[in-house]
Amino acid sequence: MDLRAARAALVADASVGGATFGAALSDAVDATLRSSFAAVARDDLVVLALGSYARRELCPGSDVDVLLLHRRPEIAAVADALWYPLWDAGLVLGHAARTAKEALRLAESDLETLTSLLDVRVVAGPATADADALVHRVRRTARRRRAALIDELAAAATRRRDRPGPIAEVLEPDLKEGSGGLRDLHALGWAGWALGPGGPAALAAIGALHPEDLGDLRRANATLLDVRVALHRVSGRPSDRLVLQDQDGVAALLGADDADDLVRRVAAAGRSIGWIADEAWSALRVPAPRRSRRRGGVGVELSPGVLEHAGTIALAPDASIDGSLVLTVAAIAATRGARVSRDTLQRLRGVAAPTWDQADRDAFITLLRAGRAAIPVIEALDHVGAFTTVLPEWADVRSRPQRNAYHRFTVDRHLLEAVAESASLLDGTAEADRQVVAGLDRPDLLLLAALLHDIAKGQPGDHSEVGAARARVIAERIGLDPAATETLAWLVADHLLLADTATRRDLDDPVTVERFAGRVRDRDRLVLLHALTVADSRATGPAAWGPTKAALVHDLVARAAVAIDAGSVTDPGGFDPFVGHEAEIAAGTLSVSWSEPPEGGLRCTVVAPDRPGLLGAVSAALALAGLDVWSVGAATHASGVALEVFTGVDRFGRLGDDRGRAEATAAIEQACAGDPDLAARLAARAEAYRRGAPVRGPVTVQVDVLGSATATVVEVFADDEVGRFAHLAMLLAEAGVDVTAARATTIGDRIVDTFYVRDVHGKIVDPLAIARIRRSIIEGLEGGAPGAADPRT
Repeated sequence: MDLRAARAALVADASVGGATFGAALSDAVDATLRSSFAAVARDDLVVLALGSYARRELCPGSDVDVLLLHRRPEIAAVADALWYPLWDAGLVLGHAARTAKEALRLAESDLETLTSLLDVRVVAGPATADADALVHRVRRTARRRRAALIDELAAAATRRRDRPGPIAEVLEPDLKEGSGGLRDLHALGWAGWALGPGGPAALAAIGALHPEDLGDLRRANATLLDVRVALHRVSGRPSDRLVLQDQDGVAALLGADDADDLVRRVAAAGRSIGWIADEAWSALRVPAPRRSRRRGGVGVELSPGVLEHAGTIALAPDASIDGSLVLTVAAIAATRGARVSRDTLQRLRGVAAPTWDQADRDAFITLLRAGRAAIPVIEALDHVGAFTTVLPEWADVRSRPQRNAYHRFTVDRHLLEAVAESASLLDGTAEADRQVVAGLDRPDLLLLAALLHDIAKGQPGDHSEVGAARARVIAERIGLDPAATETLAWLVADHLLLADTATRRDLDDPVTVERFAGRVRDRDRLVLLHALTVADSRATGPAAWGPTKAALVHDLVARAAVAIDAGSVTDPGGFDPFVGHEAEIAAGTLSVSWSEPPEGGLRCTVVAPDRPGLLGAVSAALALAGLDVWSVGAATHASGVALEVFTGVDRFGRLGDDRGRAEATAAIEQACAGDPDLAARLAARAEAYRRGAPVRGPVTVQVDVLGSATATVVEVFADDEVGRFAHLAMLLAEAGVDVTAARATTIGDRIVDTFYVRDVHGKIVDPLAIARIRRSIIEGLEGGAPGAADPRT
């Protein structure tokens, strides 16, 4: 069987995966190259396999990297003859032909070449002595340059954490180049050649890795190879990024329960590799004499049984180990910004739970209060299973993916980020942060709520309600008083309340503030919820927090504080939306103005004679001009003149100057005059941006008849796309209702658009009309089906 047929048969046989596939394909390539050598009448040649081919870890889409070593010139024709069967088989070849001297010179000046020659294997050719000599010299070069090599490998690992990011924490992990991916594993092997006989075992021999790490790395490598081979099969591409649209297919091919199960396997492998690599680079960057001191000697006692030893936190040899000591070690390490020694972590495996006396609670809160410094400590404890001794529920959220673009992190890492953001608020380095936590009497409850607010993600039922029940159990276990227990459970149950109300309701409607203040009840809970909302949003990602959301949240908190202090909601007292627009209202003709509000973004104010469909026409023109609307206010004057205020972001940067705004104003004027092609142009723009997008999600329409005393509140959950808000406004106009206010919220790749609507007589919409509106929206958004859940913080 020729190489093309052999490769095709391997790819088609889904029972051959991972390392087995890699070895089989490598063997087939080996056989082809050896066969080709039969026609080469030269004794000065040898072919070396490099990279994944050398390690016999080829995947269906892998490049095959080879080096032809030679001593005499006139090599091009010979090389082409050797490589041609591989090209003919459809393989992508990374090839070079060099003398040993040329290869060594490149290795001495280029890190990538040096590392490529550390993983080598002789494939074919008689000049094996040349290959052995080259490899010996390259490895000697690596040992001579060990400090620079290790520094660069460690720095590269740090860069991978920044981009493309940790494969244990991102939505679409890069199996090869992501932090905790295969490249991190390979780098440990290269460092091993700089220090000894090569591979991670060399690092274990000098104490930079723990003996148990070697087994963990082998298992993680096997997992990632299985997934990488399956990904290449499913996608038909050499990509190493496990994108959302391929996750279901890869999961099915590997026999995983579902895509979440697959991603958790990848995350667990990546977390293991990433943590071990981080420990190794930390140890290797410590001078050798200091590494020796870490492995022996007596440190300074910081607490009974706990020592600071050569820059790490360690247990005394005679320490009595229990769950309480786990908390003490963790709190000390986090507050001092120090690592816990590897031997100590091993000793903490399988300890009993804390007794949760006052000292244990204080140590736990001290750990969380350390903020960002607590994250590596908790991850270290979790690596050896000690953190689930402290918090058994952590096992359910460990490495759990959040399958929407709104979240940057897996659930467990998001919770730790929320704790870090809470601690940052308590530090109060910025005036805005100090205002958020002003009057906060129980910082411990904020930290615990940050840690637990999503503790029930992935469990059956609403994660907020189920999480509140779990939080109550945890609070009772750790010995919180009854009042604190109830407050913590409420914070978890209602952790979305402030953000949802501020961004999806009309804050000028007294019912909005009344309902919100009634749920919060007192100032202490309001301050706690405000701080938790800020921390949770910041920890979620840049899409979840910005100046506009911050301003809306602050506005609602201020109004609720007044209401709570007064015991009732104060009526706005004759709020008049037309103040400041008297001249335009009196003129009764179309007027368009632009401004930049203090909270950020761009505002477009339109005054025009009212007519059915006006809001849809204006918002469509703005969408085509590039204004991504997030808030709309609408009112109709007694004279029949409408005021519409749109606030949003300049999506394409076209509206930053007078010329761009003039063009947008002209488009609004044309739309108000009755542009017959407006809807078609908007639909075409949306379709152009929709091409190539994943399968469209369902549409949900929720109606709140109690959300306002003067209007019916309609919320629409759907995929985001250009002009979505305008399309919805047009559908509502067709349904015969008038929009008095609106909010547009984007959650990753989904939108939550809220409309306050009245019928043509200015009354609350009746139940029959509500059913018609819901049906019209779902049918109008094409192919949606009721029942979608909205991805929320």
